[in-house]
Amino acid sequence: MRMKTFIAMVLLALCSSLAQAEAIQYINIENAKALHESGAQFIDTRSIIETKLGMIEGALHIPYDQVQEQQAAIDKQKPVVLYCAVGGRAGRAADTLHSLGYQRVHVIGNGQGFSDWKDAGYPLEP
Repeated sequence: MRMKTFIAMVLLALCSSLAQAEAIQYINIENAKALHESGAQFIDTRSIIETKLGMIEGALHIPYDQVQEQQAAIDKQKPVVLYCAVGGRAGRAADTLHSLGYQRVHVIGNGQGFSDWKDAGYPLEP
């Protein structure tokens, strides 16, 4: 009986991980730019000090640790693209949004972030 319970728990954890992997997509800046052009919501999860270096055009600033409190500002019906410096904080914010029922969540990550967007010459806030 214990073995069946253990197997059931492992399968449940695996299914949960797969569901999250499908809902949160880590993307590069080229894919992010395509989403930007299609009207996705961009959320800057960096600190207020970091935003002084600039922000992606049209992005809303919500620090990663305030996403749950400020979720009302994020439309559940539109794709969401989160970014920070290299993806760590944006990834944590994405986990929070996913747990709150957001389905189309993207993270500029895997070592890419705001600086890569800026270096590529993509649109920034004036």
